[in-house]
Amino acid sequence: MGSFERLSALDSNFLYWDFESTPINMGNICIFEGPPLFDEHGVFRLQEVRDAFAAKLHLVPRYTMRVHRGVRFLTHPILVDDADFDIAQHVKLISLPRPGTDAQLKEVFARVHEGTLDRSRPLWEIWFVEGLESGNVGMIQKIHHAPFDGQSTVDVLESLLDSAPQVPGHEPAPETQAVHTARPSPGPLQVVTTHFGHRLGKVWEVAIGGPHAPVTPSRLWSNLRGLFAVGSLGLSAPSPINAVNTRSRRFDWLHTDIETVKPIRALAPGSTLNDVMLTCVAAGLRQLLSAGGHDPDASHLRVFVPVSMRSDDERDASGGNRLSAIMAPLLVELADDQERLIAIQKSMVALKAGHQPRGFSLLLDAVELLPAALLELVGPSVRNQRHLMNLTVTNVVGPRKPLFVLGARMLELNPMVPIANQLALNVAVESYAGRLSVGLSADGTHVPDLEPFKLGFDEALSQLAYLSQSA
Repeated sequence: MGSFERLSALDSNFLYWDFESTPINMGNICIFEGPPLFDEHGVFRLQEVRDAFAAKLHLVPRYTMRVHRGVRFLTHPILVDDADFDIAQHVKLISLPRPGTDAQLKEVFARVHEGTLDRSRPLWEIWFVEGLESGNVGMIQKIHHAPFDGQSTVDVLESLLDSAPQVPGHEPAPETQAVHTARPSPGPLQVVTTHFGHRLGKVWEVAIGGPHAPVTPSRLWSNLRGLFAVGSLGLSAPSPINAVNTRSRRFDWLHTDIETVKPIRALAPGSTLNDVMLTCVAAGLRQLLSAGGHDPDASHLRVFVPVSMRSDDERDASGGNRLSAIMAPLLVELADDQERLIAIQKSMVALKAGHQPRGFSLLLDAVELLPAALLELVGPSVRNQRHLMNLTVTNVVGPRKPLFVLGARMLELNPMVPIANQLALNVAVESYAGRLSVGLSADGTHVPDLEPFKLGFDEALSQLAYLSQSA
């Protein structure tokens, strides 16, 4: 018997949509203290970093597994051990030319994320960036969305980095020794049997609403109402941030902290940190649309908000995509920031209590029942079509405590989320040790300048913070 890990239909869709103009890669750019990462001669300690990561790869098994086609048109792709795994192909170093500005760093970040990952190897890369004028060091992560979702990438980061500033020993852990001896790949019969066995189980699960849910008329009625709630949404309104993607990318980020955002929630009792972030994202879009000569008061944009379905007990680096979603009006047309926050809070409460999340969860589960051949054949066309949303805004709880590599403390964690499906701008929010970072991913052709968005976001956050202090 061969050894492998199956990819779900949702996981596999991220492979089917993966093209040079729409690489479905997630990631982040982290900033570390510089001095501990260089030796006494000022040379970056690349091999030591590789050794430190290699010693922890047993904690992230999918980081040594590559995509195998499975049985084409019968099953989805699978993950198998990479017999030729070499960490040097995944952990690399870039040197910025002088002066090493933030603008240069963002340009390198964009260049690294343009294009797809090599599918003959495990689907991840880490690029360290030296030469920053601050003396710090950047670390760019590029991770494919098929083996991992946003929340599991946090678990991966916490697995590979250290929770204390001590420099660990670099001898590989005993478990690591087995990683480099690849387990045999499965035969076609094993892959097909596993695939269809899972599908039979999924038929029953989708029908009753969960692996342990009782079959009742009320549950079946709830499922139908959920599907109707999603089906009645219709396509999103046309907007300047929705166009067929090109290869060009732009990335940027801005920062705040959790203690700044917390008091703002009092302006709309019952609101969440995510409600505040959505309010400021809408303000950023107002500014962006205005700068492009468009009327934000006539815009009616809809935001896709992924919801992780992982419980705390399921938090690990094993990967896979486990999510549902909420589709909400972003209310860009409201000019007053507090009025928008109150309206978004009410809308999100109603949506969370309604049938839409259940409908999205059912639809994502039901994708498992579709023939693998159908999903693979329609994938290239789906990636460039208009969909239900105008943009995606993710909000991930990141590491709560500082992380380190070779004793160097991580100072910033700036996330990114991929763009596709005529979404020329997406936003990722992630926390790290009390700080919040808002990462902007854009198509460089359709959204060449992100400064207006940043200005609008910052102005709204400052205004809301002022109002909360005055209340």
